[in-house]
Order: sequence, then C-alpha cells, then structure tokens
Amino acid sequence: MKKAKETKPKKTATSRPSHSLPGTSSPSPPASSPASLSASLPGTSSASLSASIPETSSASVSASSPGTSSASLSASSPLKPSPSLSTSSPSLIAYVHNVSPPKRNRNDTMNYCSFNLQTSNEDQEALCFSNAKRMLLVESEKNRRAVKLTQLAKTSDNKKIIVNDMTKIQSAEQSEYSFQYRDSPSLTSNKPTDLKRIAEHSDEFDTVSVSVKLVHLEPPRTVGQKKLRLAKAAVKDLSDVMELELWENLIDKVQTGNTYLIHNLSVRLRRGKKVLGTTKSTIIRATNDQQLLHLSNDGATNISSSKTITVEQFDSVDRVEKFKKCVKCHKKVIQIAYTLTTQCDHCKRTIRTADCRDGIWAKVSFTAADGEPVTLVMFEEIITTHFTNTQEDIDIQSLSQTLLSLKNINVTFDDNNIVTDLNFAPA
Repeated sequence: MKKAKETKPKKTATSRPSHSLPGTSSPSPPASSPASLSASLPGTSSASLSASIPETSSASVSASSPGTSSASLSASSPLKPSPSLSTSSPSLIAYVHNVSPPKRNRNDTMNYCSFNLQTSNEDQEALCFSNAKRMLLVESEKNRRAVKLTQLAKTSDNKKIIVNDMTKIQSAEQSEYSFQYRDSPSLTSNKPTDLKRIAEHSDEFDTVSVSVKLVHLEPPRTVGQKKLRLAKAAVKDLSDVMELELWENLIDKVQTGNTYLIHNLSVRLRRGKKVLGTTKSTIIRATNDQQLLHLSNDGATNISSSKTITVEQFDSVDRVEKFKKCVKCHKKVIQIAYTLTTQCDHCKRTIRTADCRDGIWAKVSFTAADGEPVTLVMFEEIITTHFTNTQEDIDIQSLSQTLLSLKNINVTFDDNNIVTDLNFAPA
C-alpha cells in the first residue's frame, strides 16, 4: 500500500478540468500557447484581447473593433503623426486652402504636405501623405470647389485630419452643403514686402504683397492645354527689380509706367531664379506712388520665355510615366476606376473608362556647361513626334534606353523647364 501510494500521480493545474466561463481564456495559459479568442470577435489579433494576461499593454485595441490589428492606433510618433480612424465624422465637406509644396518627413522615408479645410463652422488643419491625393487637393483649391472627403483619419491628439491613399476625394453636391468659400486669412498679406527681401529670404510658394512700378510688359501668349493667356512683365521698387507672371484677365489691368499695390502674389522658382506669379486670389490696385513713379524703366532683366542649349547627352532618365487621360479635358485621371465609367478628377465629367486615352511624360537630367544640374520634362507631343507615332506604341524601358543613347541634342525649354523642341545635332 505504501508503494502504491508513492507512485500515485500528483494533480496539476493543467490536468484539472477548466471551470472558466464559456468563451474566456484560462487564468494562466502557458507562455507558448496563444491567448484564447472570443468567438464574438472573428479576425481580431490575439495579442490584444485577453485582459487577464498581465503583459498586455495599454496600447491594446478595443475589443469592439473586429479585424483591428494589435498595433496601437493611439501611439504617437515624432516622425509621423499616428492616425486614428474617425468614427464621429465618417465624411467631411470642406473647401481646401493653403496646400503646401511636398515636404520630406524627418525620417526621410516619405513626402507629405499640409493644408487647411474650411468647413461650415471652422477651419481645420490637415496633412496629406498621398502624392495622388495632393494633386486633387491642389485642383480643388485652384477651382474653389467644395470637396467631400470620406475614410479620413486623425492624428493621435485628434487635432489634425489625415488624408492618405485610403481617403476618397470627390466633388460635393450642392445639395449637401450651404456655406460659401471664403478667403483664408493666412492667404492675405496686406503689408508690402521689398523685392530685395523677397529675392533673398522668401521661399517658393510663399504669398506676398508688393508696391511696385511696372517697367516692362511683354505681349501675352497662349500656353498649355487650357489655352490660358500669360504675359511676362518686370516690376521695380526702391530695392530691386523682379519678373512678374501675369495670367488671364489680370493682364488687362496693368500698363507699363504705372504703379500698383498687388496683394497675394505667389513666389515661384524659374531656372533657379525667384519670380512673382499671380493667382486667383491676386488683387491689383492702381496707386499714385510718387517715389515709384520717378524710378526709371531701366533694369528690366531678360525675361525670355525659352532657352535653347546643346546637351552632350542626358545623364539619367529620372522617370517615365504612362497614364489615362480624360477624353474631354485631356488631363490625367488620377483616381481611375476599372469599371464601366470613371469620373474625371478635374472636369468632373463621368466618362467611359474604355474611352480614356493613354498619355505619357518623361523627366530627364543632365549637367549644364556651367556644371549645374538641370532637369527637364517632356510631354507626349515631343515624345510622339520624335520617338513613336502613338502613346500606345511606347515601351517605357525602350524609351529610356533611346533617350540615354542620344548624343549632341539641341533642347529648347521654357521657364518651367518643359521641353518645347528637340533636335539631334550631328555627331
């Protein structure tokens, strides 16, 4: 009996039948076994559901969110704001303001831009982490059209809206909102800035106001697919002379020799030189500034709209892109839908997807004679004229190889570094 008593197996916690409530995990699961999943939460990660596991962090995702990964949605990062899904406002209607040029995040891993959204009752700060969606935001700001945004996210502090690749941007129907576009206060710079200060300290896309004398005005010309009118001019104040790009109806509001107070000009870079450009927010007011009127008309710099140089060879083909374009406005369809119909992001027409033609553009780089790097853009007119008859025939790899094989090329390009003519000089 004593021997039998000694060989009797001991009872352990694992051999004892579980008396826990149905659907719950055992009180002390072994470290190697996964925590039990609640049957009511299919697809949820096991790393965040078992409240009885002492190692579970406070960053666990709420069990009321099926399909959520174990990564915390509320943890913040100094390199990129961590988004949290917006459940209180699944969609938002707003006007877009102040879309910034692309910026690089601190970790140097992606581009983003900042902008503002004017809603019915407030202005909200926002960030965009999608290059394609940034183009739609720029278009909306340019046209002053209200947009409807869905599938938004927010930063962990709930202060900024985040637009990413999952966000849907579309034109808002007039019946969906009842507020009007208003100029953002930050867009208006009422105090004139000296031209010299703009040239030395302003960044591209800064908004400035100037008090100047118009000392030179070229005849307007038609540019782009939209056939917009552009006139190059030169303006002068007591500190410096700068080039001014006048667009559309603003051309007819100025005359050489007169003085003006011009609000909301945009600082732009043309071949490394800062110039001023009008926008839809620009306001031109005639003045009678005697100090400026006494300035001579001398000093107008060369504002030729094109330049021709001979390039020994292209150093690199930075990018070649084929895309679908609208059959009506001929602009790139950014959010192409592979269904029967697609809505153009620019003209807002609904068109048959099969009718969208192919477009193409290429970006090339070379080193100029003075050692400076130059990047040029070629659009389909140049590419199809010199390399193939139609965009559909173009193979991206073959085009890149052809461009890199060219020698002694005469290239004509405008102030925007867009190629307007291309000839192959004899070797």
